[in-house]
Amino acid sequence: MAINKDLMIEEFLKTYGGERDGIEVYFAPGQVNLLGDHTDYNGGHVLPVALTLGTYAAIRRNDSNVCHVASAQFPEDGIYEFPLADQRPDESIFWVNYPMGCLWSMIAHGHRPSCGFDIFFDSTLPLNSGLSSSASIITVTIYSIMKMYGFEGISPIDLVLMNQDAENSFLNVGCGILGAFMSVFGKKDNAIYLKASSLHFKYTPLSLLGKHIVITNSGIKHANMNELFTSCLDDCKKGTKYLADNLPILRLCDVTSDQFETYKDMIPMPQVRDRVRHVVYENQRVMQAYNALHVGNITRFGKLMNESHISLRDFFGASCPEVDCLVEAAWNTPGVIGSRITGIGFGGCTVSIVENNAIENFIESVGRAYTEKTGLKAEFYIAETGEGAHEVVG
Repeated sequence: MAINKDLMIEEFLKTYGGERDGIEVYFAPGQVNLLGDHTDYNGGHVLPVALTLGTYAAIRRNDSNVCHVASAQFPEDGIYEFPLADQRPDESIFWVNYPMGCLWSMIAHGHRPSCGFDIFFDSTLPLNSGLSSSASIITVTIYSIMKMYGFEGISPIDLVLMNQDAENSFLNVGCGILGAFMSVFGKKDNAIYLKASSLHFKYTPLSLLGKHIVITNSGIKHANMNELFTSCLDDCKKGTKYLADNLPILRLCDVTSDQFETYKDMIPMPQVRDRVRHVVYENQRVMQAYNALHVGNITRFGKLMNESHISLRDFFGASCPEVDCLVEAAWNTPGVIGSRITGIGFGGCTVSIVENNAIENFIESVGRAYTEKTGLKAEFYIAETGEGAHEVVG
């Protein structure tokens, strides 16, 4: 069922009761990274798009110093409350730490609401799939509070930084800035060419005439994702340290491919060296992909997507057999321009560019191949590009 303002208000009133007056509804998108994974936290380039899939929030002030949160995704948890004055993570119900962390981050940045609030969430994003569902709920929460209480002095970059602070510092979840950035700055029919170290970015029109982005969810979710991501961070830091002994660099993505080939033997650990190889060459691929988009060369762009998956699989080690099955089935399907794993990896989703007249066959053939090989059922989303955080008016 599609989610709109009236539906969100209806579900809010079922949950909290009261009057319709004073309820506002907001949205923040998820994102899919077309190219450039594990480059963002290494100071490099990424090339994502915001989606029309995302998180909705209906919010209303209350007359107390208590905040209430509820979610359509976790109905069994009912209404959870926490004080406006003191936010502490709850290990027993992890999802509530996202909106709680938002309030913590806003107060830490000098934006304290004058009273409590009631907020109800719903989402069209698959959770834990690499489409930035966490950044989406954090952004929509901060944006909703910002609008409800008139904190107009918060800039878009402030919103991004508060988002990342909530996730990194309150939830203790390691992540780069990509999801937060796209949930704020997304623009319909455009990809964003972002340099993570400086947050300098350019919108680039995404011309997919006769084609669509198709996201395929493998259904594979790793419980130890934070541990896996920490391993990625640690290896990249080690690689940077070894190369910095010979090169004037601050971040791994300051290294060119020629420099890597010259100094790669200075990295003694094979896994670290391979992960560095991916990051360096992936950063170069994103720059090449931006140029391909700029001139409308989607065929070249698709080849770079394929190369990216091979690198993530063979060098960075961020894929898994189930996701490889999806990608390989996509490569063998007519009408597919390119396909790769997306996001942090180790499961989650693939992103493919598919000719419109081939989408039905793509879903049937890739889905069948996946089930035959893994016994699992994939989920498919024909994606549309969307806008960053905004009020829902209809």
